[in-house]
Amino acid sequence: MRRRHLLAGLGALAAPSIVQAQSSRVLRFVPTPAVSYMDPVWTTANFGVATVVFESLYSVDENLQPRPQMAAGHTIEDGGTRWNIKLRDGLRFHDNEPVLARDCVASIGRWMKRDASGKTLAQRLDALETPDDRTVVFRLKRPFPQLPFVLGKAQPNVLPIVPSRLAATDPGTQMSETIGSGPFRFIANEFSPGHLAVFERFAAYRPRDEAPNGTSGGRIAKVDRVEWLAIPDAATASAALLTGEVDWLDFPIPDMVPRLRQDRHVTVGVYDRFGICPVLRPNHTSGPTANLAIRRAIMAALDGKEIASAAVGDELGNATGRSAYTSPVRRSRPRRECSTSARDRPPKSRPC
Repeated sequence: MRRRHLLAGLGALAAPSIVQAQSSRVLRFVPTPAVSYMDPVWTTANFGVATVVFESLYSVDENLQPRPQMAAGHTIEDGGTRWNIKLRDGLRFHDNEPVLARDCVASIGRWMKRDASGKTLAQRLDALETPDDRTVVFRLKRPFPQLPFVLGKAQPNVLPIVPSRLAATDPGTQMSETIGSGPFRFIANEFSPGHLAVFERFAAYRPRDEAPNGTSGGRIAKVDRVEWLAIPDAATASAALLTGEVDWLDFPIPDMVPRLRQDRHVTVGVYDRFGICPVLRPNHTSGPTANLAIRRAIMAALDGKEIASAAVGDELGNATGRSAYTSPVRRSRPRRECSTSARDRPPKSRPC
C-alpha cells in the first residue's frame, strides 16, 4: 500500500518534496478552498495554483528572504534607482514560446494595478525598460531596496509572468487562458470550477539548480499529473485519505487529526509554519461598535484561546490565543498598546 501524505496547515502549495511512491505518477490533492478561478492577479484565493503554474522574477525562502527565480540575478546602479534584472536561460511558456523581457514588463504592469505592494512600487517607478529580450530595467524615482521581495512575495497577489498578449487583459477581468512557465501546465479541457483542476508536468521546464526552499529554489516535478479534487465535507475528505482515494489533504479538521495519526499509512505534519493570523476588526466609525464600551464588552466576552482551539484544535504549537497591535500615534504622544484579550491586556492598554 502506498504511504499517503497529510500535511496540516494553511495554503495549497504542492511542495515538490512531497510525492507519492515511485510506482505512481499521479498525485490526488484536496485543496482548501476548492479551485474555482485560475488568474492569481484577479483573485488571491489560489496561492497554490500560482506557484505550480506560474513563476515570478523572484521568490521567497522559508525565512521570507527574496531569491532570484526567473531572474538569473541583478545589478544596481545610480544610487539604487536603477535595477538591471537579467532573465535566466531556458525559460519557456506552456505554449512553448520563449519568455521575453517584454512579457515580464507587461505582466508587472498588470499586477501593479491590483496588488497593494505593486501599487506602492508603481508610485516609485519612473520607467520599466527592456533593452534586450533578456533584460528588464527598473528606473525608480528614489531607491527601493525592497524591490526583490515585492516582486517575489507569495501573497496576497503573486506576480505571475504570462505572455504579453494575456498580460494586456484588464486586471479586473480574468485572463482568457492560463499559460505560465512553471513546472506544471494547466489542462483547461478537464477543468470543472469548484470541483476539479488538473495539472500535468511541463516537459520543457528547466528548474533552478538549487534545493527547494520556501517558494524559492528548484521546483522539480516528480509526478506526471496532479489532480486537485474538491471534497467539501471535511470528514469525507479524511475518509478518502484513509482509504487511499486521495493522497494529500492540505487542511484537515482538528477532530480528525488524532484518527489520521493512528493510521500507519498517513503522515501528519505542518508545512506552513507561519500559519494564519485571524483578526477581529470592529467598525470604529459607525454602528454599535463605534461605541468604545461596546468594543470593550465584546473583547471581555471573547476568549482568544478558545476560538483558536475551535478552529485548529488543542495540539501544542497549533495556536496561540494572545496577540497585540500597537495603535499608530504621533511620536509626540505616548505609545498606548492594545491587545485582543481583555484578560491578557495590561492595565493601561485599550481595546483595538
